[in-house]
Amino acid sequence: MAYTTPKTYSVGDVLTASDMNTYQRDNIAYLENELFKPYAGVVNADGTAARLPVGWSSARNSTGNYTVTHNLGDSIYVVVLTPYSGNRHIPYVSARANNTFTVIGTDAGGTATDMPFGFILYE
Repeated sequence: MAYTTPKTYSVGDVLTASDMNTYQRDNIAYLENELFKPYAGVVNADGTAARLPVGWSSARNSTGNYTVTHNLGDSIYVVVLTPYSGNRHIPYVSARANNTFTVIGTDAGGTATDMPFGFILYE
């Protein structure tokens, strides 16, 4: 389904069910599906995927350094991270690219540390 530029109405034009379906229902459905699409995943401390969207992968590059590879094809997105351990670990996104983002994990003192984390990516 594609977005359809709404019709410009003039006085006396009849608003039909077909117009409402095309310009209201279909366009709203398109925008809901195309704007701010959320993707979620969980990465284990060793970099393996606990759960990722289809076609995505993850890897541990070094202590506390992870790459999540996706297939979005652009870097216009936001990643929200959640640590999955109770040890005051702090994950943050250090880089975003067209098909990857990098997560760094540290302890409360700023030392790189391996940690499981979850994410939600909003495109």
